[in-house]
Amino acid sequence: MTSVFDRDVHCLFGLPIDAITLDQACLRIIDHMREQKKCLLTTPNLNFLITSFQDAAFRKSVICSHLVIADGMPLVWLSRLLGIPVKERVAGSDLFNVLRDMPANPKIRVYFFGGPPGAADLAAKNINQYAAGMTCTGQQSPGYLPVHEISSPDHLDPINQADPDFLVIALGARKGQEWIMRNADNLNARVISHLGAVVNFEAGTVLRAPDWMQQTGLEWLWRIRQEPALWRRYMQDGAGFVRLFFFRALPLLYLRYRHRQHPGQDNASHPIHIQQPALFTGTLRNPVPQSFRDWLQQAAQSGQDVTIDCHDCHFIDSGYLGQLLVLEQQLAANGHRLKLTGCSPRLKKLLTLNRCDHWTTHA
Repeated sequence: MTSVFDRDVHCLFGLPIDAITLDQACLRIIDHMREQKKCLLTTPNLNFLITSFQDAAFRKSVICSHLVIADGMPLVWLSRLLGIPVKERVAGSDLFNVLRDMPANPKIRVYFFGGPPGAADLAAKNINQYAAGMTCTGQQSPGYLPVHEISSPDHLDPINQADPDFLVIALGARKGQEWIMRNADNLNARVISHLGAVVNFEAGTVLRAPDWMQQTGLEWLWRIRQEPALWRRYMQDGAGFVRLFFFRALPLLYLRYRHRQHPGQDNASHPIHIQQPALFTGTLRNPVPQSFRDWLQQAAQSGQDVTIDCHDCHFIDSGYLGQLLVLEQQLAANGHRLKLTGCSPRLKKLLTLNRCDHWTTHA
């Protein structure tokens, strides 16, 4: 049985990011559909990352996701700078396109919820006319009503009656993530994701940037040309990226350099036992060993708060922090907390830069 701790997930400034390729992500999505297992798919770009600093509920919606792919070259650049093994950009629209064009029998049932007036209807018609691997079983354009008004049975029942494999939301990032968190448990869709631009792309009302612009991080220029109203968001995100780079990325890079691995040095230590408190010792570097994942599974099932003694721990790498984010979510679902005690000032600094310092305040 696959465990939630089998993901190759890493912490990027407080968000979990799966180090996964486009093909691997598609296979993961297909597995969820085939096994009738719910998957909340999140595709953070720079705007998601910046917004997560301002909105705790929005950040939580990303942490609670089952698959998080780096949809944005700035996230790929930051990941690679910090030693996070993100292999490539995996845009949500690219993932959708692969699933749409992959011959399938039966076809993937998709449902569109949101988008500008008329866009979802046009997208549905195009899917049903041209897609080799998809059929659209329904669509709604709820307009600009608040989340609680579009969370009523009048809106949810048609989705469940259509029984979609893939529910595509297009309400704007914050509103879309809030809607998903509010309604996911009441929906029978196997895969649920906010892919705002996909509805417009499938409708043909907005064209995607050329591949070279997507791969060089210049897609934002194309998007502004297509949708001039986006210029303000991109300007704010750009300023946020500069602050993030200088005040978080560079200090983290320095800490990684201080704790770089030397030839012949052991790669990592990990908790010795499940008894409370568990123990972190030495320097915990990527990759995360299977023994640590097994311990996390036991900790998640312990039915109590999990405390980790870090008094003799010097450094915790992105893979370990990513797994701890998953553990935190698993514990929180059962009313429990993750606590880190005995952290040195330098380790606290690392946790603060990674936005994981709340684990120490719980202690």
